[in-house]
Amino acid sequence: MTYYIRVYSYGPELEASGEFNICVQHASSRIGNFDTVTDNEANENTIFIYPNPSSGLFNLSMNENKVELIKIHSINGQEVETIGVTNKNSTINIDLYSYPEGIYTIQLITNSSVINKKLVIKR
Repeated sequence: MTYYIRVYSYGPELEASGEFNICVQHASSRIGNFDTVTDNEANENTIFIYPNPSSGLFNLSMNENKVELIKIHSINGQEVETIGVTNKNSTINIDLYSYPEGIYTIQLITNSSVINKKLVIKR
């Protein structure tokens, strides 16, 4: 099975360039600032989050994805919201207006993988 790994930089203290050696011990979870997506779920382009950045009100549009659970984490890794998905072909409104400005990650959890996206709250 092929895995795609993305490295995010949330600030100057995490910036890096060059080649990386990465050991993935459990491919269906988030490890630090690394995201893992299996090739079976490489259709993440059918998931749209808009507007992004926003003041805290986001729309999550999923086209035929098998997302079962949505988890939202602050940049510190604190889980701030968990949303169960019952309608698989819909747009979900996410209200994070009560949370401070910053970068958040949204985990889209299917029965076989985890897709991570970035949310930016800016007022």
